[in-house]
Amino acid sequence: MINLEYIKKMSFEEKDSLQKELWHLISSNNIKETRNFLKDFKLEDIFYENSFDFEEEPMFNSALSLYQACLAYEKTKNFDMLNFLLSYGLKASDSDGENNVLQYYIKFGGSDVNLIGFLLDKKASFESLGKDGWSIIHNCANYQKTQALALIAKFGANMEARTDVKYKNENIKQTPLMIAAASKEQP
Repeated sequence: MINLEYIKKMSFEEKDSLQKELWHLISSNNIKETRNFLKDFKLEDIFYENSFDFEEEPMFNSALSLYQACLAYEKTKNFDMLNFLLSYGLKASDSDGENNVLQYYIKFGGSDVNLIGFLLDKKASFESLGKDGWSIIHNCANYQKTQALALIAKFGANMEARTDVKYKNENIKQTPLMIAAASKEQP
């Protein structure tokens, strides 16, 4: 078993190479090899301990690792890899400070209704706020991504959700409609 101290001593290139390898295994839907890869690590050490990028983030990004499993689903139309990673201990609600798996899926153009329903059932959320105080709903409104907004609304996202942005000594709380109206983007 590779311990946390060893992980912290690894170079950025070594960790980056391992992350690419893991994501390749996941997106290839290779459960056996993914299980074999992960057997040498403790879940907490690689997905939840800040040991990467000057110890500001975990070695493997949980939300993006689950997103790789979404890519596997799109190729195979089965939830095996997602179910494996969730049973391993990852959570669909895991956020990297910017997005959770569902938000990444929508952000990168995903629209499979079965997959979105699956992620919602596993407690992923459209309303999770990133470090910037915005959710995927606010970002879609800002960039006038009307198809993504329609899809999000179809699944019951709160279209009255407000941002949580702190500017100087004020809290700025805007709805997606307020953001869309002020956006310089064209639909």
